[in-house]
Amino acid sequence: IRKRVLGIIALVAVRSQALSNAAARLLDDPSSDVRENARLALAYQAEEFPAPALKALGAASATTRQAAARVVSALAGKISISESEKKRAVNAMKEGISKAACPLRATLVAELAVLSKADAEAGILIGCLAAMTDRKQFSDGLVSLERLAPLSEGDAGNFLQTTQNPPLTERLRSAALQASTKLGIRTDLTLPHWEVHLNSSDSAIQEQALLAIGEMGPAANPALDRLRESLGRFDKHSWLGVLTAVTLARIDTTAIDFTRILVSALESENYHLGAKAVSLLPDHLALSVAGQALEKLPTEHTFAAVLSIGLLGDSAKELVPALKSLAIRQDRQLRFHLVLALLRIDPGSLTGSDLLDSVLVGGYYEQLLAAQIPEHALPVIEALAREGKGLLVRRRAQDLALEISR
Repeated sequence: IRKRVLGIIALVAVRSQALSNAAARLLDDPSSDVRENARLALAYQAEEFPAPALKALGAASATTRQAAARVVSALAGKISISESEKKRAVNAMKEGISKAACPLRATLVAELAVLSKADAEAGILIGCLAAMTDRKQFSDGLVSLERLAPLSEGDAGNFLQTTQNPPLTERLRSAALQASTKLGIRTDLTLPHWEVHLNSSDSAIQEQALLAIGEMGPAANPALDRLRESLGRFDKHSWLGVLTAVTLARIDTTAIDFTRILVSALESENYHLGAKAVSLLPDHLALSVAGQALEKLPTEHTFAAVLSIGLLGDSAKELVPALKSLAIRQDRQLRFHLVLALLRIDPGSLTGSDLLDSVLVGGYYEQLLAAQIPEHALPVIEALAREGKGLLVRRRAQDLALEISR
């Protein structure tokens, strides 16, 4: 069997009619390994020589018909197929689905959807999801179900009822809810389930719930009371604490004094979490919070406000003059965050300034290399690599440009 499998693998070295015929003849081999490799080889050959695969759709063997149908599905749009051939392929796929066990059954439904979405039953795939406990299989099942999107109202209800109860673990239930948007399921149906996850003992699931509810905006208004309860359980400077405040603000700006909470977070040792949370707000709110932080924070914490502004990207251009006015300070940490923010917002604003030079030769060069700098900053850095003052500045600017290009 091993030699035969290796022989089949060799069939993908080149394409020819003879090799396509050879692969098709092995679709009904007694060995499952040989059959699977023959199907993959035929899919390769049939892209140029499809006749053997199309002929196999009418074979006496159900195994051959089903394998050929999977090949035709994989090549949908790449090969020409008549209506009668398509009908035979659809019937063969349906026959295979009726006999297969999960997770193969779910895979076949997804492949059938490529040939004929109308013939693919979402309910079968949803039933398979309920029986899957392996995370990889479950994730693949969700991807397969996306091919059938948008789900009908009945299938959407079935999906939520099936995937939001034991024996599925909390993580799998959360993954199913995350897929609901791609499946076309209405937010008012998923909101109650996300609210349940706010009380999870798993912080990763709590985070997913907060992010998902925040994305709903005002439509998540029914969750305000539960979110306020959650806020009281978290350390106000923890990630879940600031994320809860941001989630409340994304739903209703009057629900909480989120500006005070976020400015306070920027002043704490968890300032990076506060900056990340600010970036999740709608642009006008984020700019307001970041601007107030720049005004209100003590001098030693100004860098945290600058960090939060930099994360907003080019939407923060109106704050560039305020940022540039801080360049007179000699605080190395502040100057590093100023350079990083300006590279993200408006790289051209650094032209003619020694701000970038000072960071390249200062103590924050390694942090600059490791930072996420957008490609639109390359022209400014490449110009410094050519024309910068001093060999060290030019070399480090060149290294930074290479790092960004990667």
